[in-house]
Amino acid sequence: MEIKVKIDAEGLEAAIHTLAQVLGNFDYPVSLPEAQKDEDPVGKETSEPKQEAPKEETPPVQEEKKEEPDQKSNFTIDSITSKTREFIQADNANRKKLKNFLQEKDVDKVSNLPEKHYDEYMAFIEENMQ
Repeated sequence: MEIKVKIDAEGLEAAIHTLAQVLGNFDYPVSLPEAQKDEDPVGKETSEPKQEAPKEETPPVQEEKKEEPDQKSNFTIDSITSKTREFIQADNANRKKLKNFLQEKDVDKVSNLPEKHYDEYMAFIEENMQ
């Protein structure tokens, strides 16, 4: 018998990866069998010093500063996704309108929309809500 489970949850993969990294550096209060005591724990660095190649000193490169003011939105990604769900559930034609809007912004999904477009996006949703 084979059971397959597919979970479609945005951000879950990144959260699991972060959790694995944190747990990889955690000392567990467990006793290992004698055969495993000689082995190095997985995810732990050995105490041997690593030899690094000599670093060449380079002058710091000054980054070009963009003359664009930081635009902060009054909306959060949670409010954006909540409103998006309402918008799509209100009418199936809204899905196509949403895709067209996202294509204009060169993004494939709402969660990839830059924060500077949040206000414009919410205005679009309000205008097209039926």
